[in-house]
Amino acid sequence: MNDSERPGSVLVFPKYRNGTQTLTDQGVVPNTEFEISVKCPTNPDGTPVDCTTLPDFPNVHLKGHWVCAGDGGPEQPGICHESDFEVQTTVNGTLYLTTEPLADPVTGLPTNGVNQANGIFTKIPRPPCEDFPEPDFGRPNEAYLIVWVTDAGLNPIKFDGLVGDALLRLGPLFNSNVTETYNALPIQAGDFFGTGEQTAADIGGALAFDGSHYKQVTGTIIGTIRYPGRTFATAAAKVANTSTGRIRTKLSLLTLDVLSNRVNEVTFVDFDFFNEAEVHHSAATTPEIGPRLTRS
Repeated sequence: MNDSERPGSVLVFPKYRNGTQTLTDQGVVPNTEFEISVKCPTNPDGTPVDCTTLPDFPNVHLKGHWVCAGDGGPEQPGICHESDFEVQTTVNGTLYLTTEPLADPVTGLPTNGVNQANGIFTKIPRPPCEDFPEPDFGRPNEAYLIVWVTDAGLNPIKFDGLVGDALLRLGPLFNSNVTETYNALPIQAGDFFGTGEQTAADIGGALAFDGSHYKQVTGTIIGTIRYPGRTFATAAAKVANTSTGRIRTKLSLLTLDVLSNRVNEVTFVDFDFFNEAEVHHSAATTPEIGPRLTRS
């Protein structure tokens, strides 16, 4: 099984928010910042791999793949549109990625190549969800990003040295100082491959999380969630039923076995909940197979 606490050959970023906002201390910033760092992998016995012996060292080639929500809506079979891009870094290097054109560090004018005053970002394309909207036109942010290591010929290879995270800003409709972060999910390549070896030569370059080509990912998730509800500043306010805010809880799920640019059938997801009285409740929903599911 995959180990989510170790670097991988694949990274999955499950949440994304498009657009920019202007902050008084930073200027124009993207609502989503992706960060990917690369370290030299280790051998099964824990000793470091000699990365200097790898072809094209110190360069590390990465392929990115956007997957959008199904265009048939959340409860109907639909096409999960996708798009690809390539970026490059080096061993022990770090990339900062954004989908937004921000500003040239010298002229301050918008540009697709250099972003923000410090110029640290690498521009990547937006997911193509707005090009093929579903009927309600309301989910341009429902996409996930998957990134994996390739050789110079764009063939997937084993290189268990990727770690990553993302920073999301809530946008101008909310408090502009509020941010959320999460760690990308790393997935390791199969144990039968050596570092630098192709992982998908026998399956046409596809990513197979079957335990052989890449480690399997669990199909069951267990965790705690905060139940939504109103908040109160003081005990007296609660007695008076005068709330000052509300807790909103969202659960994001996605599947990786997507037929990109093909029709995907509905996936059924079962839930087991225990409420505040420790009483068991079961439920089910039917998100489409491609994007994440958000439950409020």
